[in-house]
Amino acid sequence: MEIDIEYIKEVLEVFLNAKDPTVTIYDFPMFEYNDITTDEMKYFFFHLEILRDQGFVEGSIGDPRNIGFKFNPSAKDYVCWSVPIRLCASGHDCAAALAKPGVIDTLKTTFKDLGPSETVKVVFKLAEKATNNLVAKALGE
Repeated sequence: MEIDIEYIKEVLEVFLNAKDPTVTIYDFPMFEYNDITTDEMKYFFFHLEILRDQGFVEGSIGDPRNIGFKFNPSAKDYVCWSVPIRLCASGHDCAAALAKPGVIDTLKTTFKDLGPSETVKVVFKLAEKATNNLVAKALGE
């Protein structure tokens, strides 16, 4: 499965828009409906696991790797439960970086074939460049 950077941004926005410091998987839009397909769940969980693997999200009680789901191989679907998940500082940084002008478009065109760790490095470099441009503009340089 390929990483969808726009989907990652949407997932991060759920954390940013939450009224509490933590969310559970049931706070994500795809869990508002009873007709969730396994493919939709796989897609969501794949991306949430990528965020966890990169240290952007973690469970906030007990084992930080526990973010409220696991794959059940015998039933070939997921078992879900309500575990508070928090957006780590690096997750906030990533969300801010993805919000910078041109970052997502550049990732989708020029850097579309990178792996997760490489993508994160590029996201932060692109955001740094965008920030430097904004600072230079604000200072009249």
